[in-house]
Amino acid sequence: MPTPEEVGGAQKAIDKLKAQDRPLSQEEQRQLDAAEKTVARKTEANLLAQKAAVEKAGKSLHPTAAKALADAQAVLARPAFANSDSLPGSHEAGNILQSSSTKPPALPDIPFPEKSPQAKVEREKRSQARSQVLEQHGIKPEDKARILSMENGKRPDPKTYMSEAFIKAHREEFIDGASRIISTNSLKKYGPSQIDKTAFVFPTSKLSDLLKEAGGDRGKLEDLLGIPRGQLGSRPLSRVDFKDPASLNIRIPSGNEAGANDQWLPGARLPTGTLEGVIDVENTTSPSWTHEDLSIK
Repeated sequence: MPTPEEVGGAQKAIDKLKAQDRPLSQEEQRQLDAAEKTVARKTEANLLAQKAAVEKAGKSLHPTAAKALADAQAVLARPAFANSDSLPGSHEAGNILQSSSTKPPALPDIPFPEKSPQAKVEREKRSQARSQVLEQHGIKPEDKARILSMENGKRPDPKTYMSEAFIKAHREEFIDGASRIISTNSLKKYGPSQIDKTAFVFPTSKLSDLLKEAGGDRGKLEDLLGIPRGQLGSRPLSRVDFKDPASLNIRIPSGNEAGANDQWLPGARLPTGTLEGVIDVENTTSPSWTHEDLSIK
């Protein structure tokens, strides 16, 4: 059982590592995992003793304490830390990741712009491998709950709680462009971004799929976007496409953006599971983006 001094030291290490404004190294990730498990072991022991005492008195553990116990046990149940910072590569993109502790193979940093049949096959393999990384290296439940309890403007940089593998896979999902839907009137008056010059976006191909699935039905589109029916109103809508989101600092949303409302979730996904990102863009006519009006009833 960890001593109070060990638990105190572990908590200080956790606070220090999570305060970093850069991606953690593999060694730092290992240290963070070990520190979190040290604190979790002490928490579990204390709460199990408390649970036994209250049950002996014919009562139940308080819901808050029960949740804290479950959270601690979830941390302890995590697989042992493994070095898994790199993305799947074209030469081994067919490998199946068996668990979150499996090391993803490495992806080359350059895209495959060629249109040859072989390039198409390679891109598809890379896409499948990225999907595996994004699925198995997402946000931890305890981090998600912690960040949701914070106010807009006070949330941490995603680099402090998302793995480097996920961050790189997320960025490469946008190599073929980023797109968003916006009120046509807002676009004409203010441009494609919010007051803080940021804009939430989807991978271009994904937005195309959503629009195709919606089939021009406004209510169905709202469902696919994970927003309440009626939120889009009856106003005309436009689609904005950004051809080079990498040059616009495509990244995982932190939840501190002006467009992060009470429906925002940490981890770069909508409530429906659709991947999203955020970019920096000036609200002026720019070669960095184009737009078209949508026919949505």
